Amino acid sequence: MKTVIKKLKELRRAKGYTQSEIAEKLGITQSTYSYWEAGKVKIDSGSLKQLSNILGVSTDYLLENSINTTQPENSITIFGYGGERKDFELTPEQAKMLEQLAQEMSKNKN
Repeated sequence: MKTVIKKLKELRRAKGYTQSEIAEKLGITQSTYSYWEAGKVKIDSGSLKQLSNILGVSTDYLLENSINTTQPENSITIFGYGGERKDFELTPEQAKMLEQLAQEMSKNKN
């Protein structure tokens, strides 16, 4: 079983982020974020939601007691309108481009 703390660290590293980069995206200091990863300070629900968005997972995933390790680190699953599932492995560059595209799309949505 993995805790939220362990998941945060693993996901951050898998996405190639430093603690400082995540902290900047959240508008907090790096030391505050490091306290979260160390389990010294509890994470509020609003910050947990922001973290899930940054790391590309649901809050449910962060809070559940186990982690699914069957999907490769740089992969994406897309569900079509008919419910069909497609899995794609991405290069780190493709993953970064997809993340940037998703961020732009969410900005344009508002």
